[in-house]
Amino acid sequence: MKRRILTAAVLLFSTDAWAQTSTSSVAGSDLEGHQSLLTTFHERIDDLDKRITETEGLLASLKESAMVGVIARTRAVIEHHNEMGSNFELERAVYTLDGGVIFSKENTDGSLDDVKSFELYNGPINPGQHTIEVSLIYRGKSSGVFTYLDGYKFKVESRYPLNVPEGKATRLNIVAYEHPDVSLETSERLKVRYDVEIGTGSRPAPETGPTTVEETPDIAPPATKSDEATETND
Repeated sequence: MKRRILTAAVLLFSTDAWAQTSTSSVAGSDLEGHQSLLTTFHERIDDLDKRITETEGLLASLKESAMVGVIARTRAVIEHHNEMGSNFELERAVYTLDGGVIFSKENTDGSLDDVKSFELYNGPINPGQHTIEVSLIYRGKSSGVFTYLDGYKFKVESRYPLNVPEGKATRLNIVAYEHPDVSLETSERLKVRYDVEIGTGSRPAPETGPTTVEETPDIAPPATKSDEATETND
């Protein structure tokens, strides 16, 4: 209704000269002529109102098409890479993106640990900052001097803020690895690294996200503790 009033006002202003020249003839015409003039005037308002509606629809369509194009060009590829040594077997992996699970699997047939790299997500994503959360459970395996690892589980958790630029493809490689310094406690050697590559091929320095490692005997489920790694012996 407001738009129709505005349309009428615009039309009245634009036809002011025409109205002034027609005043004398209208005043001297009969009622039928006056009604004909009003009908013509309303038809012109309706026509202008229709054109405005069509223009608004076209603008909305163009805006939507532009946004779809931006989102289509803004993509993310997220991959899992397991670079842990032979002393650790991956038993369970859960990945979430902005709180939604994008991958969850247990090593029931051995394939989870055997396949060292695989894709977690490949598709469009909104530009801006996103949150990646990682939860991995490794089983310790005896090897050489590391006999105490047998019978222990290690829960590795990490979080990373992923910034996705508009209109570009972003690749994120999430790498679980073992620090080579054997003098460190086991809970200090298990790490998660984030390698990011933007569409142009630029690769910032790898980042190691805040990582929590919980160490528990195999006979008990992994404990829940967020501030430090813990070790429990039989």
